[in-house]
Amino acid sequence: MTIYIFVQNGVLAGVQRTTGVIDAEGYVQVPEDPGTDGIGRPYLGLNGAGMPMLGPVPSPDLGRRISVGAFYDRFGAAKWAILADETPTVRAVVRDASVRKWIDLDNPDLPAGLAILHDAGHDIDAQAIVGQPVAAEERP
Repeated sequence: MTIYIFVQNGVLAGVQRTTGVIDAEGYVQVPEDPGTDGIGRPYLGLNGAGMPMLGPVPSPDLGRRISVGAFYDRFGAAKWAILADETPTVRAVVRDASVRKWIDLDNPDLPAGLAILHDAGHDIDAQAIVGQPVAAEERP
C-alpha cells in the first residue's frame, strides 16, 4: 500500500492510502501512515525519515470579542438596572446582546446601542465599555 498526504494552501488536508500512484498537485508520498490527527495543521515539509513535519494549530483570531456576561459586567453598578429595565428600547438592546454568542467591541453598531442605554437614563461610560482592553477571562 502506498500512502500520500494531501497538502492544500500550506495545510495538511488529508491522508490517502492507495495501491496505485497519485501524480497530482498537492499529494506527497510518505513512508508511513501519519494518521489524521495532524489534519488542519500547517505543513512544514518532510523530516529526514520522509515523514511530515507539522506546525501548531493556528489559534483563531478573537479580535476584541468578549462573552455576553463580560459585556454586561462592563456596565458596573448600572448592570442590574439595565437588565431589569422594561423600557422597550432598553429591552431591545438587552435582547439583541443576549442572543449573541459573543460581543464584538469593534462592531460599528455597538455605540448606538450603548447610546440608547445612556439616553434611557443609565449611567454608563460607553467609551470605557468599548475602549478598555480585553482580558483573558472576558473571552468567549
